[in-house]
Amino acid sequence: MRTPSLRIGVLFGVEIRLHVLWILFLFFSMTYAAFTGATAIRGFALWLLMLVAVMVREVARSIAFAASGAKLSSLLILPAGAVPSFSSGSKKEAQESHLVALAGPLANFFVGITLALLLYMATNQVNLFERPWVTPAYLLRSLIWTQVLLGGLHLIPAAPLDAGVALRQRFAKIRGTVRGARAMAGISQTVSMALVIAGISMQNVWLMVMGAFLMVGAQMEAATAVGAETATGESVLMRDVMLTDFTTISSADTLEMAMDRSVHSLQDIFPVVRGSLLVGTVSRQTLSDALSQGNGYVQGVMARTFPVAAAEDSLSATLARIGGGGTQMVPIIERNSDNGAGDRVLGIVTPQSLSLAMHLLGRSRRILERASRTDQRDQ
Repeated sequence: MRTPSLRIGVLFGVEIRLHVLWILFLFFSMTYAAFTGATAIRGFALWLLMLVAVMVREVARSIAFAASGAKLSSLLILPAGAVPSFSSGSKKEAQESHLVALAGPLANFFVGITLALLLYMATNQVNLFERPWVTPAYLLRSLIWTQVLLGGLHLIPAAPLDAGVALRQRFAKIRGTVRGARAMAGISQTVSMALVIAGISMQNVWLMVMGAFLMVGAQMEAATAVGAETATGESVLMRDVMLTDFTTISSADTLEMAMDRSVHSLQDIFPVVRGSLLVGTVSRQTLSDALSQGNGYVQGVMARTFPVAAAEDSLSATLARIGGGGTQMVPIIERNSDNGAGDRVLGIVTPQSLSLAMHLLGRSRRILERASRTDQRDQ
């Protein structure tokens, strides 16, 4: 659940995080510009064009999510697109609708073609089909092709690309969720490796870069498959893996009081309660940043949109819902509403506690299974 990323902010109740791969991508873009004889400023501009193409895609997908009834809680922006996380009230069908799968590529194709037409209307001096299509030396041409190529990239059948997600859904219907996820993870890793090899053989640096970034996404897909296999079906519930000894912070606490409580806890993020009811979450980093600007109250800096799970929810369904969006803590609640606000918090799940709980739970079940088989043989 924990992914290295930088918090950009919250927009319309959705937390936006930028994956650290973008920093590596910026370094690569500026190095590529220097290698081709362009300035570092043009390399930075090319990086911005890549980011704009991804943002066009994610704005369209966010609108599609809203139209489908899915409730976004966060977006983790990767160089090839974003990994979304959803609030507890979202239906899985809404998260995986065909409208969402088509929205991203169609938006990129539409913007790219529109920009090309506008450019041809303004001047006929730019050859859009001259190679290389994406280069810091010709930013107007790159502006158009970054949109078109990103849309085309998501037609490749490899998760977490759009076509790969659609194929994974198909596999899940035919082979079951766990086997389907494992099959899709294998295909994704194969496709990403093929792109890297093709880039090396064709001396195409962009193919190699896209293959490398896709390989990261494929590894996330493989991790999801392993998690689904570990928590097979609905057998493991959130109550089986939640921590019941945890630290909460009151919404009426001052930032100084909350920071003092956080010092005595191993948690990085804390449920915020009003009385016994869950009203938000706040991280240690948020408290520290806010306190550096002066004292205040926790309710002014807490996040009001966050993923939650009921104690009776299955672990596999919860992991599928929150995805790989950098979630550091999931409150386990006694459900009274869809978004978690106003619910009584029963426990929490963190990446560290989940890993330990699954190890101990799996070990306990294996011991019980061996004991059961021994009893059957004795009888």
